[in-house]
Amino acid sequence: MCGVRILHVTDSFAPKVGGIEHQVESLARHQLAGGHEVGVVTAVPGDDVAELAVLRPPGSRVRTSGSPRQLRLLSRAALGVGGFDVVHAHLSLASPLAVHTARYASRHHVPLAVTVHSVWPPRAVLRVANLPYWFGPIRGAWSAVSAAAADSVRPSLGPDVRVDVVPNIVDTTWWHPQDRWPAADRTPGAGRRPVHVVTVGRLARRKRVQPFLRVLREVRHRTPAEIGIRVTVIGDGPQRIQLAAMLRETGMDAWVELAGQLDPLDIRAVLHEADLFVAPARRESFGIAALEARAAGLPVLGLRGNGLSDFIAEGKEGLLADDDAGLADALVELLTEPELRAELRAFTLSHPPRLSAGDAVLAADELYERALGSAARGDALAVASPVSSSVP
Repeated sequence: MCGVRILHVTDSFAPKVGGIEHQVESLARHQLAGGHEVGVVTAVPGDDVAELAVLRPPGSRVRTSGSPRQLRLLSRAALGVGGFDVVHAHLSLASPLAVHTARYASRHHVPLAVTVHSVWPPRAVLRVANLPYWFGPIRGAWSAVSAAAADSVRPSLGPDVRVDVVPNIVDTTWWHPQDRWPAADRTPGAGRRPVHVVTVGRLARRKRVQPFLRVLREVRHRTPAEIGIRVTVIGDGPQRIQLAAMLRETGMDAWVELAGQLDPLDIRAVLHEADLFVAPARRESFGIAALEARAAGLPVLGLRGNGLSDFIAEGKEGLLADDDAGLADALVELLTEPELRAELRAFTLSHPPRLSAGDAVLAADELYERALGSAARGDALAVASPVSSSVP
């Protein structure tokens, strides 16, 4: 595809930082570089973003999202300016602007692509046929950022609706180290440095940092004292004070560091000198930080049934567990078996990840082609987000 006019619709965008924000901006920049015309409409006020045309509301995000009139004005203003060939709506669990704009685009026969960026919990799965939704059918091409996210969406759409995977964009070549480390330098034991474990994520309940710290405490008790362990937790968020207190009370602050928010260059530097990466979140729709760590050459430990399964091959690129007990077992295994750790690391350093930025851009192009075809045929595909019923 070339020369396509694309409008991205996202309730959240820069300066806010997160998975959707990262994906939309990265995809828009890649599309600009590919010769497309790209616009973004968001419910988040703020300053301009370099090179990107961003339409923002005059008031706060809360005021915009809670006002049907503001949603209507913003969506119509965005669609009325560019004469776009395709609208790409980005949905999470609460995306009133994206749903509203998708509805408006569908009504006016603008080709529509939809990407779901979250794993919808079972209790939120609602069928359109059984509810008095006001916005009617949304005609378009559906996708999600991982196979797990796609599986969580399908019950809401019905068995006949196709849901593709459009992964998040990660520049895996940028994260990869330029040199290799001798295996002996990374082997624990007498006179050796501690095994360095890293996790990256917002210090919020959904990311499950506190349960991860409990796993670490158990792992330390089960691991021989001569094996040193050093843990770096990168990120900031509402649980920082609580987590710092927990580390002080348990004495874990001697070997677990809350490093705070770091920029990508500093995160990359930490990953390049670390040994293992742990992704403790259970409902991880994709796992951007985990893919960045995998691209940096680290074996990844995480939980099954989420987005990590799309790019972590068990036994080659890391280990996946069913629950926290299994995660503790896997971490103890890797700490006490340096040969296994070295084997995994040799693979991750010598093999690029299965997902690349090019794969993500190509998947988006294919989604747009399907959206154009769906609009031409008039296919009716209905959304059943648990928050969409509040949008008139």
